[in-house]
Amino acid sequence: MANSSIYVRIDPQLKEDVDKILNQLGVTPSSLIQMLYSQIKLTNRIPFDIRMPAPDGKDTK
Repeated sequence: MANSSIYVRIDPQLKEDVDKILNQLGVTPSSLIQMLYSQIKLTNRIPFDIRMPAPDGKDTK
């Protein structure tokens, strides 16, 4: 199977912070994207809730 490339622009500080966490977990950014895409394909949805934060900063659930 041939590979495809995805190019994204992301805040450098956010990338650095997340890269540190992924490194601790032993996960590369590429493998994380592969996992995300696989879950979207399996479930036909984004595998987490996307919503606006509450005005007071508390979880709305």
